[in-house]
Amino acid sequence: MGVPKTLSDLIPFLDAAIAQYHLHSTDSPVNLQSLLNELNINLKYSPISLGIHGYSFWDSDLDPQMTINIRERRHQQRSTEAHELIHIVKHAPGQERYSFDGQPDDLKEAEADYGAAYLLVPLRVLKERVRAGLTFEQIAGELEVTKSLVYKRYEIALALREL
Repeated sequence: MGVPKTLSDLIPFLDAAIAQYHLHSTDSPVNLQSLLNELNINLKYSPISLGIHGYSFWDSDLDPQMTINIRERRHQQRSTEAHELIHIVKHAPGQERYSFDGQPDDLKEAEADYGAAYLLVPLRVLKERVRAGLTFEQIAGELEVTKSLVYKRYEIALALREL
């Protein structure tokens, strides 16, 4: 599928959040906690069925809820937190659930994946590490995200002619 064309609708929100919360100000892994708090997202970690990384939904009061699989590696949990955050900010509230099982087979899942990559993989860090010869796997380890998010951010950078 590649970078969804609809990602351009999300980038202004992501850029504003990145700037306001200084999410890309260091080489350290991006900390989403202040953004989650500001958006009043109730985040919890629970054991979930194998193959499901997490899910998000709006409860009956239309408060956003996010559950992350506690059984996953921290890199996957962080990637899923950002993925579910994108669902919450991009997709209309309601009783519809979005779950991420690693198979982005529709537009909403692709948007959430690429939005998560944009949020968790700072362009500056990506450029520096690629120029230094690091692999996507090494960059992912440093940023505590999945390798697929690093690859997706690289795809975004190519599509936006940032590289």
